[in-house]
Amino acid sequence: MSSFNPLGPDADNDGILDADDPDAPTAPPESAEKADLTDTDADGLPDAWETAHGFDPNDAADAASDQDRDGLTALDEFLSGTDEAKKTSAVS
Repeated sequence: MSSFNPLGPDADNDGILDADDPDAPTAPPESAEKADLTDTDADGLPDAWETAHGFDPNDAADAASDQDRDGLTALDEFLSGTDEAKKTSAVS
């Protein structure tokens, strides 16, 4: 099992959560190593992701927002790798 998880629970995007995936990467891919994961407001969302998705990197409250009203916060959507602007991942 891998403990590497810089951007979500399925680092290799194969549909199997890293905790259950014997083939999950054990080190960051080269792109993740070069990624800027700075989180100015310490809300769990990297500044670059917040900026790209219309959030404020200086406002920790936006991590708890639910733009698409599907029951998942922006942080949940980020960690799941789903789109926080589309109702594609509703909580059942």
